[in-house]
Amino acid sequence: MVLCCSRGAKHVGEDVWSDLGNAAYTGNLPRMIQQLSNGGDVTAADANGFTPIHRAAQSGNFEAVQLLLKCGADARCSATNGETPLHIAAFHRNAKTVKLLLETDAKADVNKQNTDHGMTPLHVAVYRGCPEIVDLLLAAGANPDITAKGQTTLNLAEFGNSQELQGRSSPSAKHHDTLLLLQNRLKS
Repeated sequence: MVLCCSRGAKHVGEDVWSDLGNAAYTGNLPRMIQQLSNGGDVTAADANGFTPIHRAAQSGNFEAVQLLLKCGADARCSATNGETPLHIAAFHRNAKTVKLLLETDAKADVNKQNTDHGMTPLHVAVYRGCPEIVDLLLAAGANPDITAKGQTTLNLAEFGNSQELQGRSSPSAKHHDTLLLLQNRLKS
């Protein structure tokens, strides 16, 4: 059974996810396989340029990301704001998905800046307080000195740490650990 499509990206409508995008987000693999078997387009983008692989990365559906990659999804595709699946996975703290994407050609985008704020996936991971993802991105060659609106990743880590100390950050964020990791990596 051929699951993959070779059509170009298409716009599926304002604020409308494709059936494949919805199945990827929810991790409904049987529905994804059905959609792909019936010509579902792995590159179909919504009004914001998000494709099914963005949606799977957003919700952390690792198996959905794997299936989409096997079917020709572009791990380096960008939404209209320049965010790649790597940005999205980092924002949603999906380390397993980040690791998978870094094993593909998405590794080449490890320093890609989005168009909204100039943030790289590393900026995003630091901002969200995810030391595990920060470590993965640094190991893949992420440059901690790139600035986003004048802020390096170290600046963001210091700010996040101060917010954590004041009890103003997400309980799941680990800003202090992120700051220590960056400081240690920058010393070596």
